Amino acid sequence: MLIFQVGDKANELYIKAYDWCFYRSEGARRFLWQEFYNFICWLYPQVEWKVMNYGYAILNDNGKLIQDLNVEFEDERFPLQLYHYLATCKKKMLIL
Repeated sequence: MLIFQVGDKANELYIKAYDWCFYRSEGARRFLWQEFYNFICWLYPQVEWKVMNYGYAILNDNGKLIQDLNVEFEDERFPLQLYHYLATCKKKMLIL
């Protein structure tokens, strides 16, 4: 029975620390996300990375929003399209 009580206390402490780090402390949150991205870059070393996001595609035959993209950026088309879409705000966005 004591094991579960210690586990519950540790879980509660973990939840409080996580909440503080990622939601309540601006400095800690920035530091942790910066280290997270550095860790991902270390884990998956790809010198050709230009952006790190999921990307954006429009609903048509090819998903292209940017029509005249340089050949060197074609591998990063969809992540760059996300930045383009957000910067130009062509459609009203719903932010939850």
